[in-house]
Amino acid sequence: MAKEIGLSSESLKISTVTGAAADTNMAVANITTDCELLSVLSIDWDDDTATHLTDDTAQASITSAGNIQSSTNNSGHAMLVIWLNHDKTV
Repeated sequence: MAKEIGLSSESLKISTVTGAAADTNMAVANITTDCELLSVLSIDWDDDTATHLTDDTAQASITSAGNIQSSTNNSGHAMLVIWLNHDKTV
Protein backbone atom coordinates (compact mmCIF):
# COMPACT_ATOMS: atom_id res chain seq x y z
CA MET A 1 0.00 0.00 0.00
CA ALA A 2 1.39 3.39 -0.98
CA LYS A 3 1.70 6.20 1.58
CA GLU A 4 1.70 9.79 0.38
CA ILE A 5 3.49 12.82 1.79
CA GLY A 6 2.81 16.12 0.03
CA LEU A 7 5.82 18.08 -1.25
CA SER A 8 4.32 21.15 -2.94
CA SER A 9 3.39 19.98 -6.47
CA GLU A 10 5.04 16.58 -6.00
CA SER A 11 4.36 13.69 -3.69
CA LEU A 12 6.53 11.07 -2.05
CA LYS A 13 5.19 7.52 -2.40
CA ILE A 14 6.21 4.42 -0.46
CA SER A 15 5.11 0.90 -1.32
CA THR A 16 6.04 -2.67 -0.50
CA VAL A 17 5.94 -5.31 -3.23
CA THR A 18 7.00 -8.91 -3.63
CA GLY A 19 10.42 -9.40 -5.22
CA ALA A 20 10.88 -11.22 -8.52
CA ALA A 21 13.52 -12.83 -10.69
CA ALA A 22 16.00 -10.52 -12.40
CA ASP A 23 14.55 -8.43 -15.25
CA THR A 24 10.99 -9.40 -14.33
CA ASN A 25 8.23 -6.86 -13.70
CA MET A 26 7.19 -6.13 -10.12
CA ALA A 27 3.82 -4.39 -9.89
CA VAL A 28 3.85 -1.04 -8.08
CA ALA A 29 0.46 0.70 -7.97
CA ASN A 30 0.38 4.28 -9.29
CA ILE A 31 4.01 4.45 -10.41
CA THR A 32 4.51 5.87 -13.90
CA THR A 33 7.45 6.42 -16.20
CA ASP A 34 7.32 10.12 -15.24
CA CYS A 35 8.09 9.24 -11.61
CA GLU A 36 11.57 9.25 -10.10
CA LEU A 37 12.81 6.21 -8.18
CA LEU A 38 14.49 7.37 -4.97
CA SER A 39 15.17 4.06 -3.27
CA VAL A 40 14.55 0.36 -3.83
CA LEU A 41 15.49 -1.82 -0.88
CA SER A 42 15.47 -5.61 -0.92
CA ILE A 43 14.61 -7.24 2.40
CA ASP A 44 15.61 -10.89 2.78
CA TRP A 45 14.73 -12.30 6.20
CA ASP A 46 16.53 -15.56 5.37
CA ASP A 47 19.84 -13.74 4.75
CA ASP A 48 22.47 -14.65 7.33
CA THR A 49 23.89 -11.13 7.50
CA ALA A 50 22.90 -8.85 10.34
CA THR A 51 21.12 -6.31 8.14
CA HIS A 52 18.89 -8.46 5.89
CA LEU A 53 18.74 -5.35 3.70
CA THR A 54 20.28 -4.63 0.29
CA ASP A 55 20.13 -1.32 -1.56
CA ASP A 56 18.93 -2.26 -5.03
CA THR A 57 18.29 1.28 -6.27
CA ALA A 58 21.09 1.35 -8.85
CA GLN A 59 19.83 -1.90 -10.40
CA ALA A 60 16.15 -0.86 -10.54
CA SER A 61 14.16 1.09 -13.10
CA ILE A 62 10.57 1.95 -13.95
CA THR A 63 9.79 -0.09 -17.04
CA SER A 64 6.17 0.92 -17.67
CA ALA A 65 3.17 2.36 -15.88
CA GLY A 66 2.64 0.20 -12.79
CA ASN A 67 5.91 -1.75 -13.06
CA ILE A 68 9.53 -1.68 -11.97
CA GLN A 69 12.30 -4.16 -12.67
CA SER A 70 15.66 -4.94 -11.13
CA SER A 71 18.63 -6.57 -12.80
CA THR A 72 19.13 -8.45 -9.50
CA ASN A 73 17.28 -11.63 -8.51
CA ASN A 74 15.03 -10.64 -5.60
CA SER A 75 12.77 -13.70 -5.63
CA GLY A 76 11.29 -14.35 -2.21
CA HIS A 77 12.32 -10.93 -0.89
CA ALA A 78 10.14 -8.05 0.22
CA MET A 79 10.87 -4.86 -1.70
CA LEU A 80 10.49 -1.38 -0.25
CA VAL A 81 10.01 1.10 -3.10
CA ILE A 82 10.20 4.87 -2.54
CA TRP A 83 9.55 7.24 -5.42
CA LEU A 84 8.72 10.82 -6.19
CA ASN A 85 5.55 11.37 -8.18
CA HIS A 86 5.80 14.61 -10.16
CA ASP A 87 2.09 14.48 -11.07
CA LYS A 88 0.15 14.86 -7.83
CA THR A 89 -3.10 13.75 -9.49
CA VAL A 90 -1.88 10.12 -9.50
